[in-house]
Amino acid sequence: MKRLLILIIIVLKGILPVMAQGGNGMERAALLLKKAEESYRSKPLAFTVKFTYSNEHTPGNILDSLSGSVEMDGSRYWYLLDSTETISNGKYNIILFREDKQMLISPVKADSMAGQNPVAYSSALLQKAGATGCQVSAEGRQKVLQVSFSEASEFKTVSIYIDTVVNRITAMRYVVKTTSLMDPGGEPEQLEGYEEYAIVKALYYDYREIKPGSERFNECRF
Repeated sequence: MKRLLILIIIVLKGILPVMAQGGNGMERAALLLKKAEESYRSKPLAFTVKFTYSNEHTPGNILDSLSGSVEMDGSRYWYLLDSTETISNGKYNIILFREDKQMLISPVKADSMAGQNPVAYSSALLQKAGATGCQVSAEGRQKVLQVSFSEASEFKTVSIYIDTVVNRITAMRYVVKTTSLMDPGGEPEQLEGYEEYAIVKALYYDYREIKPGSERFNECRF
């Protein structure tokens, strides 16, 4: 599903925004995310990601999965997810769908959400999505941020797991309307076997430092 890939890319760019708003647990969550953002920006990093997709009421039955790699250096990043490659290098945001032989290119704007790194904040996105509050709990060395949304939102919940020892995101889980993941213009039959809401899980692991100045971010490679 191309829409699933695009949604995943949006999530990597920061599904949670700066949440320093009044009440609803937002301030505490914003502090945890701020520390995570500083950790990601402090040095060039690479890590592995794995996404799984299932219906809301049968989470153990995996219907689709994607794995890939991420490299980032400050505000620049590169992803390879399945056959889809994405870069943002301060000048351009580029998404290349190799199987479909399609490329999306846009300039980076100072106030653009797409110009953010994978854990940067995007308040416009969550405000659009209708986030209404956040609860923070602890699981061992991890803090869990559980974000709630209005009934009008395409999201039902988003959970983010942060390792507070190294201040890095280890996992995300979000419940989202299935129709928002389907390819535009698709046939009604593509919804057969799918529930109204889907669960998308993301795991982030194998974090490692890389040398600065990687050619991964060079748009001339395309």
